[in-house]
Amino acid sequence: MPLLDVTDWWDPGDHQLHPIAVGGCIILTTLIYLRLSSNRTMAPLSIYDWILTVTYGSTLSRIITQPDVTYFRGLLSIFIISVFEHIPSLIEVWVPAAARIFRSKPVCLVFQGTFLEDEARRNRVSKNDILKALRSMGLVSFDECEAAILEETGTFSIIKRFSKEIDQIPEALSNVEGYARRWNQLRTVPC
Repeated sequence: MPLLDVTDWWDPGDHQLHPIAVGGCIILTTLIYLRLSSNRTMAPLSIYDWILTVTYGSTLSRIITQPDVTYFRGLLSIFIISVFEHIPSLIEVWVPAAARIFRSKPVCLVFQGTFLEDEARRNRVSKNDILKALRSMGLVSFDECEAAILEETGTFSIIKRFSKEIDQIPEALSNVEGYARRWNQLRTVPC
């Protein structure tokens, strides 16, 4: 039985060089695909993207280490995962209302110096987590913070307090769950 056979490319076999030949080719194919696609393809943006990233890794591992997985079968698997990555991102771009299916919204945990304990608890974030994020931005108290946002990736975005009063909600904070509502409540004058 040969170490590598032409059938390694389309017919399962028990060949010793399968990981080198087929594995090397599938990794090169994947790298070419990733270079040709957008930077967003492998960006860890959400739970959905994380699942796809793990699936890519698992599939590549199986293609390389399992001789019963041919190059073409592996290529088809990678193609299917890529389709599952592209279709939702296209839906999000063309139908923004559908983005909620694949992405969670950012959540406001500090609003104009006030720690929002209920929001933090609902999202399983401790006050110490927020304080750590404030320190990383050079802030020493909640009073210096306009907003602390829990992003869909699980990271924190910290916005320093504005040095002057502004009349309208900042665009970058307009889609943050909790911030826009509180902003509007402060600006609503009761009749």
